[in-house]
Amino acid sequence: MTAGVRGSASLNLSAIPLRNNQRVHEGTSVQKALAAAFAPAGQDEQALAEALDCLRVAVTLFDADERLVYANRHYNYLLRSLPARERLTGLTYEQIIRLEIAGGEIAPTDSREPEGFIARRRAQFREGEYRPLDIHLADGRVVEIKARRTREGGWIALWSDVTQARHAQTRLEDAVSLSADAFAFFDKNDVLAMCNDRYASFYGLGRAADAIGTRFAELLARATSQRLIARIDEEHSNIKAAASGADWPDQDEWVGLREADQLHTEQGDDLSPTSGSGSVSVRLPQPGVARIRLTPDGQPSVDDEEITR
Repeated sequence: MTAGVRGSASLNLSAIPLRNNQRVHEGTSVQKALAAAFAPAGQDEQALAEALDCLRVAVTLFDADERLVYANRHYNYLLRSLPARERLTGLTYEQIIRLEIAGGEIAPTDSREPEGFIARRRAQFREGEYRPLDIHLADGRVVEIKARRTREGGWIALWSDVTQARHAQTRLEDAVSLSADAFAFFDKNDVLAMCNDRYASFYGLGRAADAIGTRFAELLARATSQRLIARIDEEHSNIKAAASGADWPDQDEWVGLREADQLHTEQGDDLSPTSGSGSVSVRLPQPGVARIRLTPDGQPSVDDEEITR
């Protein structure tokens, strides 16, 4: 089912029927942990556990000491080398990660340096750390982990198979990196989400990875401080003169900056060749650059420009 939301986006929803006669968990401690983590008013704990088992996302619950309290059925489906989830209860997150490595679950790029890999994984269980983490499995799958703190001081972690999405993103990144032109994509907060090395070089950075995640204002400040960007001259296309110097432009200033971010153009006089040649003189400010566009008689010029300065 597709539900409409504001704007042009849509939200895909799917529902899976519950089997009411299924008994999923008998352990009282699991039921209490689920109730403490989610606290659904009037919700039967076993019904909640049964609902979680129907998800196509792995759900794990850890206490404040990072010991596993609960895992739904999909957890064993994602990490197939691990023992049954009931046998994992009580183990610390670090112990479970070591089981993943020992069972050959983790890709060699990460399993070759287990201590660093474990440290990155455990760093998600830190107050204020909300970034998802991708782990690459030995069979080529990519699993995304999202962790959040519970009211009781523990952690809930959601595990999703994002293999197809990541492969599509990799193909896009490869296409961008191979482009001969500079390419950049900024998100709605003007943070650089994707670019190639050529675009990063505009700001004195050697690799795209060094620029991604940076706000446009910071990139512009870096380029200006290193004199990597300069105005053409004082009179024409001078964006710096249109800037107020504020940390972030308001709506009116954006309009002025966009107007200034245009090449100054002048319409030149008609040129009549003599013996197959002709000459034209233009004023060239220093420092400056001029581009001359010639259009044969009877053909409209692009933007009616003859001289672009």
